[in-house]
Amino acid sequence: MVLVCGVFLSPRLVAGCRQLLETLVGRGFATALDTGWPDGGWDGVRSLVESWLPSVDHVLFNDLETMSMAGRESLDGAVEWFRAHLRPTASLVVKRGAEGAAAWRGDERVDCPVLAVEVIDTIGVGDAFNAGYLFGCATGLDLAASLRLAVTTACTAISTSPRRFVPAV
Repeated sequence: MVLVCGVFLSPRLVAGCRQLLETLVGRGFATALDTGWPDGGWDGVRSLVESWLPSVDHVLFNDLETMSMAGRESLDGAVEWFRAHLRPTASLVVKRGAEGAAAWRGDERVDCPVLAVEVIDTIGVGDAFNAGYLFGCATGLDLAASLRLAVTTACTAISTSPRRFVPAV
């Protein structure tokens, strides 16, 4: 499994991302995408990112990124747009901050609330979330369990100092 993230921080990666994703898929890799926010907004890159989606197994965006990339004002509308552009087996995972997360794959929808924690530091929470989700997928967990692991990992990370990623037992 390969996570392509922070794409817009590297112009050469932006230019070659479609080819990279297609090559990875051709070699049997599962692919995940978390682009981050483009400096100039989504209007200038929407069609480019859209061309990457057929080669992506897991889209990991936050709610604002999801709506902005899809050019929709509601999350429901954005989800429908993504579902029309992704393979039926691909997952759309939407990080919703204090509202938890949601994921769609085919006709399946899963919601997962956040844990009640005291927030200490949110830096890197999206990366911690992605790590939990992708670890769950890579180890054979279903969509709901992978999403729960993502939320638990993120909640643990933001509520611990020194930072931990695995909850205390």
